Amino acid sequence: MFDFLKSSKWSSERVAVRANWTVERDSYRQGAEACIQAGDFAGAERHLLQALQESEHANAPRTERIQLRLELAHVQHKKALPELAADPDRSVQAKRELLGEAERTVRAAIEIATTSKDPQEFVVCMDALADLFADAQDFSALETVEREALRPGPVYQSGC
Repeated sequence: MFDFLKSSKWSSERVAVRANWTVERDSYRQGAEACIQAGDFAGAERHLLQALQESEHANAPRTERIQLRLELAHVQHKKALPELAADPDRSVQAKRELLGEAERTVRAAIEIATTSKDPQEFVVCMDALADLFADAQDFSALETVEREALRPGPVYQSGC
């Protein structure tokens, strides 16, 4: 008799489920933030990996999945910085290897961003990748990434 109410019931149940995983994911983020403030980047990485896994399981929106990956990459980047600073004369390739985890995480975010019609998501991801290349002092890759991010038209995955 009241068929139109069935969809609102489903909708409210869906919102409740979404709220649960949002709270859980946010608790992982809060744990990561506490670890970052304590200087425990490995702990922060674990919390963000759990949040990322939860967001994938809950089929979170694209923007949320990109943001989590960029946060994770930032923590992985921070985790590698002391080792980079310990030996500033390393080769570019050795520096890229140290930042490899963060680079792979950013590239995963770029892969998701390329499915978007919003170029801003892509540019933010490319900016994060450019930061990694700058710290690795890989200036040719940095130039390529910047050129790709600024190129008008359809978004394609960078070949850096």
